[in-house]
Amino acid sequence: MRGFTLIEVLATLALVLVVTAMALPITDRLRQEGQVRGAAFALAARCGRLRFSAVHRAARVGMRFSASGDSWVVQSFVDGDWDGVRAADIATGRDPAIDEPLPVQALFPGAKFGFVVGCPFIDGTAVPDGSNPVRIGTARMLVFSPDGVSSGGTLYLRGGALASGYAVVVLAATGRTRLLHCAPGSGVWK
Repeated sequence: MRGFTLIEVLATLALVLVVTAMALPITDRLRQEGQVRGAAFALAARCGRLRFSAVHRAARVGMRFSASGDSWVVQSFVDGDWDGVRAADIATGRDPAIDEPLPVQALFPGAKFGFVVGCPFIDGTAVPDGSNPVRIGTARMLVFSPDGVSSGGTLYLRGGALASGYAVVVLAATGRTRLLHCAPGSGVWK
């Protein structure tokens, strides 16, 4: 019966360590990519549910984005007094919340609102420094109406340094969402 020599065991261990060290960056990039992709799909799905909710309720429904430092919280509200979903009505409770606040970074730890270096806006123009990645107007609210249309806008998401960028585009005329992807450095949205 033959066993293994110390040299054979050490060579095998060294080979396993080298392969593991080579796989870690790839695994980290795939993890980051999955987190930002998951966040983009979750936001697009939430927009679709709110569009359906507005039609079903026969009332305007809004999704408000609130920034707190580097993190963002998303929460939905329904028009309770038939004058549109407004920040003043939300503050007074006339436009009540219809769901719990959703912290994007808590659900998808590696994903956040932001831009990927080398990826322009979806219209092809360069992203100036300090640009807001939540491009839905000054109220930072997407509003869906009972006839299926919305206020429209684009939400830019990114992951870590190795991950791609995603854009959740909400079309104003139809209220539908499109999900676009831009690989780092490519400069092309698909």
